[in-house]
Amino acid sequence: MTGHPSPPLIDALPPLDDDVIAACRQRAGQLSARISARIHAEVAAFADPSMHAVISEAIDMSVGLFIDALAGAPTRGRAVADFFRWLGRVEAAAGHDLDAMRAAHQIATQETWSELREASDQLDLAPTAVGQLANALLNFQNQLLQHAMQGFTLVRGRRGVARNRPRSLLIEALLHGECPDRIAELARAVDWPVPDSVAVITTTLSVQARAVVGATTGALAGSNGQRLVVIVDAAAAPRLADHLAQQVSDPVTLSWGVAPDDVHHAARWSARLFRLAANGQVPAPADGVLLCDDHRAKLCLHADPILRRCTDLEVLAPLLTETPKRRSALADTMLLWLQTRESVPAIANRLGVHQQTVRHRLRRLKELFGDRLSDPSQTVALLTALESATPGWRSDAA
Repeated sequence: MTGHPSPPLIDALPPLDDDVIAACRQRAGQLSARISARIHAEVAAFADPSMHAVISEAIDMSVGLFIDALAGAPTRGRAVADFFRWLGRVEAAAGHDLDAMRAAHQIATQETWSELREASDQLDLAPTAVGQLANALLNFQNQLLQHAMQGFTLVRGRRGVARNRPRSLLIEALLHGECPDRIAELARAVDWPVPDSVAVITTTLSVQARAVVGATTGALAGSNGQRLVVIVDAAAAPRLADHLAQQVSDPVTLSWGVAPDDVHHAARWSARLFRLAANGQVPAPADGVLLCDDHRAKLCLHADPILRRCTDLEVLAPLLTETPKRRSALADTMLLWLQTRESVPAIANRLGVHQQTVRHRLRRLKELFGDRLSDPSQTVALLTALESATPGWRSDAA
């Protein structure tokens, strides 16, 4: 297999106890099954039953490789890398685009991170260890995706797919920030007038939403898992976003206008805001349309989700010793108190609890955080972490 890049490398892993490794192995089968089930259900290109065994094998191999690396055991990195390159070749040969692989990669990352977060709580892992594991996981997932894309690109080049699907290639070029000359070339091939300013809309993928976009002149539509991504002239974008919001129950997010070669940035902002809204971290307005321009601070705060979560875990580490329900209640009280510095009666009224409950919570918070609560230099870090973490903790406590 000479000529291939190096197989996935999983390094900088923290030392873990044998019982932790054993617990991870016990959870591996269920994790693989969840990832596979979501991919089959949410990624149209992998819904074909004939693909189920292949996808399940890919997931089992990658999860097993990661756990072997945690245990310090010999790994099959080369075999897994070769398998993912083969999977990329299969996708290209089937005439699919890169959206399917990216969507599957995102699902695997989401599910594995959720599993890691739950396991860290149950196994009492130190926040620093969780951070190291998260970084190693993200690097591992990215390398697997790169191997799949290498296989895909190899077959695409051989078959001249670029001549057969110019519209898909235009969307791909816009979403990946290719050079203006390349975008202009692909736009001419499909007779798409390139606007001076382009906006990106993200919402739930549905038949109704597809129909709305299909009836809109000049709109380009792609998909990312269960999400619809629409690229359109910025001047026409607000009206299209409003129309889509009437057709779907989930939020519709709209970027501000950017130059065509910056569409990949606008797509990232729009997708990030959609995730924040779906997770309850940003409230949806009455009309269902969320403007990225109104939430720039939130977008900056969550620019690197993995780093954001690791930072939250470090800053709010004392709360991790509490039960999910207790942690959520303490975090809500702490957040409101730091934001307002109001009296106990006022906080109790706003939280809808008894004054004595607030006193007990504040007393416990002072035990956990000590002088940090009264240190102005700590306030910003605590507030930022609380605003980021509390929506997820509320969901965990529900």
